[in-house]
Amino acid sequence: MEAKIGNRLVESIKPQEHPYQIHDTEIRGFLLRVQPSGVMTYYYEYRLPSGLKNRIKIEKHGKITPIQARDRVKEIAADLVKGVDPKAAKREAKIPLLREFIEKMYLPWAESNLKSGTTNVSRLRSRFVHLLDKQLDDPKLPWLLEEWKTERLKVVTKLTINRDLTVLKGAFSYAVRHQAETGLQKNPLSEVKLFKINEEESERIRYLNQNGSDEEERLISAIDAREKRIRAERQSANAWRQERSYVEFPSLDQCAFVDYMKPMVLLSLNTGMRRGEIFKICWNDINWNQGTPVATIRGSIAKNGKSRSIPLNKVAEASLNGWMRQQSDLNGLVFPSHDGKPFNTIKTCWNKIILEAKLIDFRWHDLRHTFASRLVMKGVDLNTVRELLGHSDLKMTLRYAHLSPKKLAAAVAQLDLSTNIHEEHPLHM
Repeated sequence: MEAKIGNRLVESIKPQEHPYQIHDTEIRGFLLRVQPSGVMTYYYEYRLPSGLKNRIKIEKHGKITPIQARDRVKEIAADLVKGVDPKAAKREAKIPLLREFIEKMYLPWAESNLKSGTTNVSRLRSRFVHLLDKQLDDPKLPWLLEEWKTERLKVVTKLTINRDLTVLKGAFSYAVRHQAETGLQKNPLSEVKLFKINEEESERIRYLNQNGSDEEERLISAIDAREKRIRAERQSANAWRQERSYVEFPSLDQCAFVDYMKPMVLLSLNTGMRRGEIFKICWNDINWNQGTPVATIRGSIAKNGKSRSIPLNKVAEASLNGWMRQQSDLNGLVFPSHDGKPFNTIKTCWNKIILEAKLIDFRWHDLRHTFASRLVMKGVDLNTVRELLGHSDLKMTLRYAHLSPKKLAAAVAQLDLSTNIHEEHPLHM
């Protein structure tokens, strides 16, 4: 059907049993498609220089008028004369920069659906700064990432690089799943491979006193030095304010701790809690009404989604008691940040402590390794260690098995108790 597409025509159109389209008599390629539902949509058909026919959707009637649709078609026709493919231009304009995608789409979704969503976004922002202003479909992305892997390997392990890449590839997979909003039809990172990790690399266990019998002493000394320094700074500041009749800051002299850092470290070291669990544990999760107080890690904050209970030893109990006496709100988080929300990171403060303690290759997570390693070295069975750590299966806990040589030797020694074969049949040299 052919007719001039204008207000009079549109008002007279009636839906039919099957979709049909009306071609404009004045602008070649301009057409209106009418659905049985009554929905009408403007399109423009054109030919590329190669001769291939193409069609681009203008907009639904109601969102724009026939006159506006005609004007848009004229603009597209003018671009064609200049050699611009309107469909390709529309697609390119639709695909956002990585920065825009992260902030506008991925961040809200990740925070609502992933336990580590906020951490993942922070990782994307910090690890891939050089990619943030690239479009999601930039063909150079795979090459840039391979180059990044090579340089990054000079300062971090393959495991760390793989964790970073996994987060980035996951974000791009999300973008492909929502291609209606992002315009990304294929994941450009599908060919970027993770490093293959051998058994030795995957079972990295780092714990205090592993590289020197005084490592724990140096760590605690660095933390105590920080506490002493902050107390002295508060005293100096209040003396200055007192001289000028200013309101003084609260004194730290009667406080067990100057801030969250020391009790966090002591709790992690004596319970094996993950950093994220310590950030999100609440006072209501601590049960004091038992002979031995117990901390419950709710499934909602546990990595594997399963709740577990950790008895508190004397150090952990004393640390929490001291910290509790400094808090005004015992119904919320044990360690709230300055805005009352869970911490996202304490990296800056922690790195300064590690530097002062002169600890090499030691992360916060290694406090958890220290907790587990000491249990195993004390003869605690691996299944009990697994329960305390919250591992889904024993495979993860088996990484610590080699730290119990006495237990293994005792097991082999049982053979000596069951037979005297070595006496009855001595070896002949």
